[in-house]
This record gives sequence, structure tokens and C-alpha cells, in this order.
Amino acid sequence: MLEELYYLGTLAGSEARDVETPNPLNIHRGYTGTHLRLLHFDQDPHTGTWRFVRVSAAEIDPDTTLDRVLFRPPKANATADFPAIDVYKKDLWVEGAVNFAKSKVGGKFHRVLAKFPALAGIAELLNHDPDLHDQLAEACRDLDRFLLAFHLNGQDLARSEFMQEAIARLRADPFAEYHSHKGKRHVGRDQVCALRGARAAEVWGYASVFNCYSAKTEFGSISGGFDLSQAWKNFPVSKAALETMLAGKSLLRKHFHFRMCGYDYFLLPRFLGLRERETAEEMVALLQDFGRRSVGAVGRANGDLATDLLALLAEERAGACYTLVFFREDKAKFEIMASVDDIFPHYNRRLLEAIDRVARRPSYRDLPGKDKTLQDLRFSFRIVKDIFPENKREGKHRSGFLNTVRALLMEEPLDERFLLTYIVALLRRRHFANQGLLWPATRCLALLELSLELGLLANRQTYHRKDVTMDSRYQAFFDTHGSFFDGSAARKAVFLQGTYCQKLLDIQNWRLKNRPFFTRLNGLKLDPRRLRMLWPEMKAKLTFYGYDRAYQPLEHAVAEMVLAAGDELNRMKPEECAYLFTLGMALHLRVHPKPEKADDTETSTENANEPQGAKA
Repeated sequence: MLEELYYLGTLAGSEARDVETPNPLNIHRGYTGTHLRLLHFDQDPHTGTWRFVRVSAAEIDPDTTLDRVLFRPPKANATADFPAIDVYKKDLWVEGAVNFAKSKVGGKFHRVLAKFPALAGIAELLNHDPDLHDQLAEACRDLDRFLLAFHLNGQDLARSEFMQEAIARLRADPFAEYHSHKGKRHVGRDQVCALRGARAAEVWGYASVFNCYSAKTEFGSISGGFDLSQAWKNFPVSKAALETMLAGKSLLRKHFHFRMCGYDYFLLPRFLGLRERETAEEMVALLQDFGRRSVGAVGRANGDLATDLLALLAEERAGACYTLVFFREDKAKFEIMASVDDIFPHYNRRLLEAIDRVARRPSYRDLPGKDKTLQDLRFSFRIVKDIFPENKREGKHRSGFLNTVRALLMEEPLDERFLLTYIVALLRRRHFANQGLLWPATRCLALLELSLELGLLANRQTYHRKDVTMDSRYQAFFDTHGSFFDGSAARKAVFLQGTYCQKLLDIQNWRLKNRPFFTRLNGLKLDPRRLRMLWPEMKAKLTFYGYDRAYQPLEHAVAEMVLAAGDELNRMKPEECAYLFTLGMALHLRVHPKPEKADDTETSTENANEPQGAKA
């Protein structure tokens, strides 16, 4: 990622540099909080004793306030340079009261004060002055987050005499965090910069412009188990290269940061060809426009990579490839969760064309949606997020989501059994909650068929292809989804049994206002053995209700498929069996859309709790 940042910085020009408002101290002007609380202290000029004066409140002006209080949040668990700290109320309160002696925030302030011997007396006031505690508690009563800073002898920190020496050190060497530790500089002399490829008088260690180390790391630039005196050897970076990388980082944050399915990602471009700078400017303008159009009420809201961003890139005429970097970050660290390298828009047109071919199939059109309207299914990676959720109740399956997205973008193999295991888990969750199965089962079918279109499904169970004559309605459906069923009588038999079962459930719901057979499905935990037990029970129930003749063609089709499949049914894996049966239940109206007798007026209960709208 360092090379990509450097490359982006070389194309940034003045775009990423803050020319109008110089920032030699690297003040963090991106702070998103709005509340400032100042602790006022005065020093007796004769005795040097400090006393607490008051707490004042103000709103943060991002153009001036952060510079006045010298707000420079440290990386990881390092100590801040100045007594201005981002505070979450829960980290300052102990047993219901402000406590600087035992709280996390108190520890941060005490470590800062240790850098300024002249302020030692303030540490005692923080710990033991009840008036300070009471005033601060009242000033922050309704706040969960605020910026807390000192105000010394009537002056902001930026003007305070006690801060000037530290300010001078930062002005003299604003990049000290990349090469210094506890006052010692660790540099290499007269070495070749790994990014510029040119010799520099001085190089520094691994210049992590994002904090890519764990929360226990104090300084990302010189950590990771290296001998500090030799840290520059791991990835030598010159000052000029670091400045270029920081310019690239600024441009990246500003124009190439998006979100998909709750995950943040960067899109790092690399432009190809002789007109590199011209094509870069063209593409930056295109992505800036996309960024403006994708911003929603809560910020970046690019929710559908496949149909929005890839479609945009597919139309891009300039030669370029992209690196997609999924990440998460907090105050402690920046973590790269997954990366997809060398995305070429030309190749992704294949993915978009496959999505379009799958979406044109009749089973994905005119599905019941919100307010009894009919909607077409639009493929989205949201279904992948549904299959691999990340929450406290259902667990964290982030790697499954990221690996599946990567496989689709890079056309890498997807293990069918692995997918089906998680798909069945999704459908079982909805089944237990008595929620509709049509939309999730159909979306999962679209994902599987898309994978088949691209030739990605690996470890798929193979069956003999057998042509069996059946009712034209059923044959038309199987012809439409020929690649998925692959001529397998075993797959068709299980699917049609699911359709038959849903008809029974609908009849029970219509006649009894209940579905007692629902409990016989074992929470959709199905296998060939259980289906052999359920099939005669389903036939007996339909006969009991007088609907055996109405669904005789469907029963005959099941019987023909079972006979044709023979022993292949017994070889079917439980997850494939469960999904095919559930898919048959969900799509029963597509397979057998019209009743066979006049009083067959049951209505399907399947879609009573469908999601709001067609898009995932």
C-alpha cells in the first residue's frame, strides 16, 4: 500500500496539500466532535503554585479551535504532545464521578504532564480538587464526547509560555514520530530511498502513514520487533518520499474513500500509458463526481459496489487498474482486512455482463415487494453480507464476506459447499423467525448462478444428466435454470418436493389458520433420509385435505425424478439437500403458478414478511 500511496501522491499535485492553511505542527483538523471544555489554571508568580480557576465551555470551530488548543492525537497508545485530549465520558467517570486518578483519561493527562515539569502541580489538582471535579461533571453532564484541554494563565495552549519549547521542537522536525523515540533519532545515512529509487542523505524506517500496528504499539514507524538503531533498514524512506505519501493519503481520504455493506474501503488507482497525468486528472474528476453522488444523509453511502462503482469504472476510457483495500480503523490502529489487487475495468465488464444475463431470467422478475408491488431482483453484494453477517447474535463472518467479494472480482474459485453451508444457515434463521424465504432464497440462487456463469463454483457435486419428460410448466422452469440444475434428476426431485411441501403448508394455513406440518421440517435441517420420511407424509396430508388430484402432476413429476435419480439422491450432501428443498418452497408459485381446481383458493403465506424492496 505504501507504493500506491506514493504513486497517488506523485499525481496529486497541489490538490492534496493544504496550501491556504499551513499546518506545520500537523494539527488534527479532521476532528469530528463539536464540544470543547477548557480547564483554567493560574500560577502564582511568586510561589509557582498552581490553582484551579474554572471550567469553560465552547463550540469547536474546526478552522481555529484545534490550532489554539494544539490538538494532536497520538498514534496507538503513545503519549499526546500537548494536554488536549479527545474524551469519551465513560473513560473519565469511575463509579459515577469524575476521577483523574484512576480513569483512562486521567492516565493520559498524567503522562502528558510528565513531559512538562513546570506543570507538575496541576497533576495534584486533577486528582484531588473537588471543585474541579464538580464543575467538570456539570459542564459535561449531557455530553458523551468532548475535547478537553488546558487554559494556562489566561492563554490558549498555542500561546502559553509553557508550550513554546515543545512547539519549537515540532516546528524544527514535524516528522519526528517517523524516526525518533524517547528523544533519540534512528536514521540511516546516505542510503537509497525504497520509494524514490534515489540516494538520500538521510532515510527513516517503515513510514506507516496509517497506523498499521496493534494497539500495544507505541510508534508504528519504528516498531514490529526491529532494533531501533537499525529500524531504517526495514523500508528506508526519505523525507521527500514521506511528504509525497502524505499528499497521496490526503487525496485518498478526500476522494477515494467509500463504503460497501458496512465496510470502509479505499480505491487506489494506477494509471497506465503515456498520458499518465492527463488520465489521472480525468479519473480523479470522475471519482470525485461519483463521491458527490454517493454521499447520503450519514456520509459516504456507496452501498452497492457491483452496480455502481464497477459500472462507473467499466465506462472509464483511460487505461487504469485499481487496488481495492477494505479496512477498519479506530483511535488505536488501522487494520487492512483484505485487498483486491489489479482490478482492470475491462475484465470487470465480464462480471457486469454476467450479472445482467442472470437478472434477465424470469424467476428474478416481478417478485412481490413492498406495498403489494412487483419488483425485479437487482443483484447486490448485500446478499453476500446477509450470508456472512457480522453481529453479536449471528456471529462474525467477515472473512467469508471479504473472500467471496474478492473471488467474484478476481474470478477466483468459490467452494460451493462452503457457500451452501452459510446460505442454509441464513435461510434457517429466517425460517425460525417465521420470515419470508422468497427474497433471500432467490438472491442466493442469483449468487450461485452468477458464480456458475463465471465458472467459479468449485467442488460441486456431480450427478448424471438424465432427460425425463415432465409437465411443461416444470420443464420450462428447469430449462431457465439449466446451469444450476445441470440436468440432475436428484436436484430436481428435491426441489419439487420443496414446492409440494409449500403447497401443503398453504392449504393448512387456508383451512386451519395454522401450519402444523411446519414443525416436521426440523428447522430446515434436512438430508435425503429425512426427505424419504417426509414425502409419504406430505402425500397423505394432501389426500386427507382432498387436494391429491389437484397436485397430481407435481406428485408425478417428483416420482419420476426420484426414480431417475436412483442412488444419487442418497449421495446428496445435507446442505445442498436443505437449500434445494427450501428453494422449491420459496419459488413454488413460479413452478406451479395456477390452482388445478375451482376451490383451490389457498394463498401463499411464504411472502408475508418480505424485505422492504427489491434491492439488498
